[in-house]
Amino acid sequence: MSFFRVMLFGNLGKDPVAQSTAQGLQISNFSVAWNESYRSEKSSWANVTAFDKTADFCNRYLQKGSKVVIDGRLAIDEWQDKKTGEQKKSFRVIADRVEAVNDLAGQKNGGSTYGNATQYPPRSGEPAPPPAPTPAFNMPGQDNSQPGNTAASPNDDIPF
Repeated sequence: MSFFRVMLFGNLGKDPVAQSTAQGLQISNFSVAWNESYRSEKSSWANVTAFDKTADFCNRYLQKGSKVVIDGRLAIDEWQDKKTGEQKKSFRVIADRVEAVNDLAGQKNGGSTYGNATQYPPRSGEPAPPPAPTPAFNMPGQDNSQPGNTAASPNDDIPF
């Protein structure tokens, strides 16, 4: 069995480009940039394509500069250059899952959160996603003291 996954964490370089097939399948194309290290000024780029509900999310809620985490697989596009006749290749990430992520700047600028994912305001009058649910247990350093919140800690009664 073979297994190959790609995970990216970066920022959108421009707004997603929405497309759809004749059968109505939604497609979203965009690019993501990331720095090689936190000290580096050098950025790397990847082209990303998402389909169906993932594409719908990207087209509605992501925009240039959005910080995202992408889980997907690598695709290789091959073609022949019309001018030179040379075989060319390019790599693209097919996104199975895309999550918008908060950063400190987003929180300071009033970005609302859904878990650790940002709810960007919908574009073009689209409805907003539902509000974030209250966690069933306390994470370290988190206080969920609300009336009726009697959920057990995730470490209670661990069988191993």
